[in-house]
Amino acid sequence: MIGWLHGFLGAPSQWERVRSEGDAWWMPGHGLEPWVRPGADFDEVIDALAPWTTGRRVLVGYSLGARLALSLALRHPGELRAVVLVGGTPGIEDESERAARAAADDALAESIVRGGLEAFVERWEALPLFATQRELAPEALAAQRSWRTGHRPEAIAWALSTLSTGRMPPLWERLASAPFTVHAVTGERDEKFTRIAEEMVRRGEGRVVHHRVEGAGHNVVLEDPAAVARVVGVTE
Repeated sequence: MIGWLHGFLGAPSQWERVRSEGDAWWMPGHGLEPWVRPGADFDEVIDALAPWTTGRRVLVGYSLGARLALSLALRHPGELRAVVLVGGTPGIEDESERAARAAADDALAESIVRGGLEAFVERWEALPLFATQRELAPEALAAQRSWRTGHRPEAIAWALSTLSTGRMPPLWERLASAPFTVHAVTGERDEKFTRIAEEMVRRGEGRVVHHRVEGAGHNVVLEDPAAVARVVGVTE
């Protein structure tokens, strides 16, 4: 059984062209009836999601979902045998960098509450990280825009702040002892996350496999879903 975790501002339907079985969940703070836990820290949210690993053999996550999948798998591994991280990271090790990222995400969260979700999505889609997506078909981008704007602003702001990479305990030192294989999937045009994946392989001591997807950028799920499906297929 496989569990599917979408990215920030995404939706379970993000996996329609990849998923062959299993459950695709709404991430905390997402959807029209969002799950939120005011006052909880990152690990408290992860612990509340522990039932997601029950009976699972594989977790697949993209971006935010990848960070949650890895955190969840390391805290509550159950019978997992593989975790697939698409555009994921084990976190930020440097404390000052982590604090700066948390502060930046808090400011972004505040801007969502002040200025609304649609204005935030406009700025979000203009980030260089997503530049390769401008080459996609208009209908694919329209579907993504509908996911991104279909959330409750206050809940998304909570998710952005609480689940910030700056508040995620770094997991680098735990990769080598993971009781499952980590499959890191990155687009070759996503230089930042490709470097992260290469470092994960180096420090994972045989527990991490890197799959580089030609021609794709950060969101390989959207840009080349067949490539993600192939990686998931090798874990079964």
